[in-house]
Order: sequence, then C-alpha cells, then structure tokens
Amino acid sequence: MPEHPLTQPPAPATRESLSTASAPSNPTFLGEGAAVTLYRGQWIEAPLSDNQLVATGGSVFSEEQTLRVRLDFSSFKEDLATWSAERVDAKIAENREKIADQLTRAGIDLDPELVLRALIVQKKTDALLQVAPNHDPGIERRSIYSKDGPPPALSEFKGISACAERALLAKHLLDQIGVPVTYMGGVAAHLNEHGAIEGETDHSFLVMQHNDRSMIFDVARMCASGWPRLVDMDHDMPLDRFLTTKNLLVSGTCPFSSAKGKMLFGVGNPYLLDEVRVLGMGEPSGEGVSVPDISE
Repeated sequence: MPEHPLTQPPAPATRESLSTASAPSNPTFLGEGAAVTLYRGQWIEAPLSDNQLVATGGSVFSEEQTLRVRLDFSSFKEDLATWSAERVDAKIAENREKIADQLTRAGIDLDPELVLRALIVQKKTDALLQVAPNHDPGIERRSIYSKDGPPPALSEFKGISACAERALLAKHLLDQIGVPVTYMGGVAAHLNEHGAIEGETDHSFLVMQHNDRSMIFDVARMCASGWPRLVDMDHDMPLDRFLTTKNLLVSGTCPFSSAKGKMLFGVGNPYLLDEVRVLGMGEPSGEGVSVPDISE
C-alpha cells in the first residue's frame, strides 16, 4: 500500500485530550456480525459469516469506504476440513514447552499459547491465500476491486491478497476455534528513533486482549525472523476510543523485533493528516529471537 511519510514529531496525547477530538459523521451499527463504521475504517467484533460483505477501502479524498469484499468462506471448506480448536490445541501442547523456553531466554513476557496460536493462524492464512513472500499485489489486486459487477469474493485474492483480506481470513480462523478477536480497518505507522511518524498507510489488523492489555496481531506483516507480528500496546484499544476521533494513533512494541522506535495503530487519513495524536510513547524493549519450525 502507498506510504506517506510525516517528518514532524507529534505531540504526546493524553486521555483527557481525546475528549476534544472531532468525531466522524454518524458511526453506523449494521447489526449482528456486521461492522461499526470508523473514520475511513471498520470495526468488527462478532464472528464473520459466509457471504458477508465487508468494506475494505475507498478514495483517499473521502471518508466513505466504497470497496467491498464478499467473504466466501465456503470456498475454503475443503482446506478447512481439519481446522478445529482441538487440533490447534494439540499442536500448541506439542510445542508449548519449546516456545516457553525460547520466550523466557529472550526475556519476552508473552503467553506461549498466544504466540503459538498466532503463529499457527499466520501459517494457515498464508497457505489459504497463497501468500508469496515479498510479492506486492499492487495493480493485480486493484484490478479485482475495479471490475464491474458484484463485489469480488475473498477467494479471488489468492496470490494477490493484502492486509484487509488476510486479516479478515485470520479473524475467521480464530472465530472458528473460539478465540475472541476484533478486525480493525484503519491506519498504521511507526515512530522512528527521533520521535517522528514514518510510513503512515491505510492498514487492516486484528485487536485482541492478553493479560488485561491490548495486543495487535498484524497478520499481514510477519516479522522478518518468522515470528507472528504481535504488538504489545501501551494503551487499551477499545471501540469507543476510535469512534470519537479522526486522527488517533496508539503506540506499541513488538517484542520479536529489535528495531528502534514504536509501532502505531489507529485511525486517520495517511494523505491528509493535519493534527496527529499519538497515545503512548517511549522506547521499545526486547530483542529479536529465532522462530521455531512449526509444521502445518
């Protein structure tokens, strides 16, 4: 996706300052299983359903998301015949001790079961959508959305998927094994070592809870080391925080990355941002660690 670097460091935000944020026009609640409309984005907590339509993007000059994808999960039925909570739990039990030891030695405070579950879902998502490493879907993906007729099906994006399609399928996989997770369409960026925002781009990801704090599972951006991109957020990520603002980013740290700077997730327009609020600042912690081989 295109990026729009911002070179000026943002002023740290406080919880109190959020009350002055300008709200998007009439957030809509479309019923069970459907999305809550955010500023240029979506929030979906309920389990996704077969043939559900989900907004995935639109014009950079409009708040309205005009692109839609149809979640034809039934087309993946054969490939998901053995996908179950029992089989995932068995794979976790088989590898838990090894992962726990690696996390302890690396000083990473994450539940090994959470890490393994994300890794298994990451691998399954990539396999189902035939994700090719370092492939930019670019024009091929846009051409699918620009076709005349009804919205394209999720299965049409095999080999050319991006963050929205991958996050939606990963949420479905987690829904199927009873793991609560929220799909969020918004924006992502990072703070460099000088405190400036860089790499602002439209992005879709998953929000989950871990030890009473919010985590981001960025399924479309696996760590270079092979670990799933799990980001420990500095502040909670509840729905009401994003219903009342147009430009708000929350910072967090991926413990599997040794890169300097914070990762940022929230809502906004990467092309027209003027007042950017960043909730949560500070230095990252943790170093990179090698990922184990977890077979399908």
